[in-house]
Amino acid sequence: MRPSDEDLQGHVNQARYADYIEDTRKLCVAAGGYGPGEWDGAARRLVISYEREARTGDPVVARTFRSRKQDGTVDFVLYRGPSEIATLGRVEIVRR
Repeated sequence: MRPSDEDLQGHVNQARYADYIEDTRKLCVAAGGYGPGEWDGAARRLVISYEREARTGDPVVARTFRSRKQDGTVDFVLYRGPSEIATLGRVEIVRR
């Protein structure tokens, strides 16, 4: 763990959530999880909604899927533990 991974209260630093989202997207693209299309482009926009805090050491599970609301966009749910939503995210992808 790096010192920058947590804030002074022992919570996961907010910047790490963007890393979790982008890492999850890249892994999903590599596995073909989004299906056909260009899902590996740069992020045009990344939106994060913090629902609950996660503390350093908490297990975090990321789930991602193609957005039903906007073409070229993928959504994310980051769970703290098995089912408590910590963060919601959306990435709009630059298409070539």
